[in-house]
Amino acid sequence: MPIENISIKNMVVTGAKEGIVVNKVAKLNIENVEIDTPDQSMIQIENTTDITINGKDLGTISEKRLLTKN
Repeated sequence: MPIENISIKNMVVTGAKEGIVVNKVAKLNIENVEIDTPDQSMIQIENTTDITINGKDLGTISEKRLLTKN
């Protein structure tokens, strides 16, 4: 059973070893988030539905996917 309705907004993280890891979430919304990691990775998403990042609808991600700053 997934966690539902997760929103992460207006956050700055510096000196992180890795970015956000998301797995088994329904309805994920991320807005105005900046994460400083050595490899520029921001978010690792897997088995997540109804994803919106900065207003862009990404739909569903089933297999592990790494989103970077670029």
